[in-house]
Amino acid sequence: MADLDALLSAVDAVVVAAPSELHATLALTALEAGKHVLVEKPLATDLAHARTVIERAASLDRTLAVAHLTLMHPAMLALREVLSSGELGRVDRIEVTRTSDGARYRHDSPLWSLAPHDLANVLFVTGGRDARVRDAWERGDEAALQLDLSGGIVARMRWSRAASVPERTLHVVGSRGAARFDETSGRLEVLGASRVVLADGQPEPGLLDRLCSHFLGVIRGEAPHAISEAFHVVRILEAAQRTMDAAATAQKLSAAV
Repeated sequence: MADLDALLSAVDAVVVAAPSELHATLALTALEAGKHVLVEKPLATDLAHARTVIERAASLDRTLAVAHLTLMHPAMLALREVLSSGELGRVDRIEVTRTSDGARYRHDSPLWSLAPHDLANVLFVTGGRDARVRDAWERGDEAALQLDLSGGIVARMRWSRAASVPERTLHVVGSRGAARFDETSGRLEVLGASRVVLADGQPEPGLLDRLCSHFLGVIRGEAPHAISEAFHVVRILEAAQRTMDAAATAQKLSAAV
């Protein structure tokens, strides 16, 4: 703690990159020391702590940001504009897949480690804040979640750390067309009356540089900022965890009968 106190006395802003269960505690420590804070996702591992950190940052007039990195991709802003324009018609469903083989057999939860990326993306592009968990499951290195969004949109999301082929895609299907963002290639395609490619390739500067620049811009009052996606990501994750815990309890009770 003495080392942390010495560090905090020497800086104006802090980046919290630690195990998820420490995010809220370390963020609060830095805020109480008067520092601006950029914290890795998720903001916290429960909603009560997320709310406490957000409210404390506001009361101290300090910038609090969460590293939902993909929101810095120009394709995400372009996709949000496509959806808000009505170009795809009535959006019916969103399909999300995030798979890899580089982190299998980790001991942490695939839901809590992988889902924050994609939950933030979906909330950002749809502008939705009232997403409700319909179903959730987690087995080993795999997890899945189904959300009900406003306007009757259903979002189906799947994650795996034990896949043979890596994939990071967000697919939006509407009544008049569809859009697909491939995070790996940086390609955003809109398929409607005609095929349009709105982004192709990774942006320069890279996403981490963009995130840090945006964080500094918010501190200086030069860039807009919102923390709502980060809060609702934790809310959804907590609801999904309750759903999975309830199902596990019911299964144990059934097996005991």
